[in-house]
Amino acid sequence: MKKRQIAHIVAITLTLAVLMVFIYTLINFKILRNDISQAVQSGGILIMTVFYFLLEGIPNFVGLEPVMISAILLKINFWTIFFWICVAVILANSFSYYFGYVASGYVKGFVDKEKLENYEDLWHKHGKKAMVITAITPIPYIPALAGVFKMKASYFYTWVLFSRLARHFGVLLFLFVLFG
Repeated sequence: MKKRQIAHIVAITLTLAVLMVFIYTLINFKILRNDISQAVQSGGILIMTVFYFLLEGIPNFVGLEPVMISAILLKINFWTIFFWICVAVILANSFSYYFGYVASGYVKGFVDKEKLENYEDLWHKHGKKAMVITAITPIPYIPALAGVFKMKASYFYTWVLFSRLARHFGVLLFLFVLFG
């Protein structure tokens, strides 16, 4: 098999896997939210951190809010929750960014060169702003794209990741006021 065929198969498999996760979270949103809350209540901080990592690293529609609310209801200290959010968010985003960075050759290998040039032009024109905007909104954002299109790690960590952490801090503070 040629590299291009392998890249095609890998890309299709990954796309189907992400699509299945999206569909699963859409169909089972309430059930999934309740299951996450129950797991956090029984598993404590370790399970909470694992869920933060998974929910932050995999594009989905659930978000970290159910885990935050569960931790608040368990009377876990605000700064303890935020510390573990920071750890999980930094690890998940770093993993996703570097996965995109390393896999960019495979991803770019199956896209038509003309389309790829158009995508890269669009990315270089609007990619940085789009990453920051999606980092602070509930829109699922995919830090792997920053890696695929070789965003500088310094920009990613200072602007995108800082924006993401600021969003989680604001949401956690709001939820703490409501439920704490």
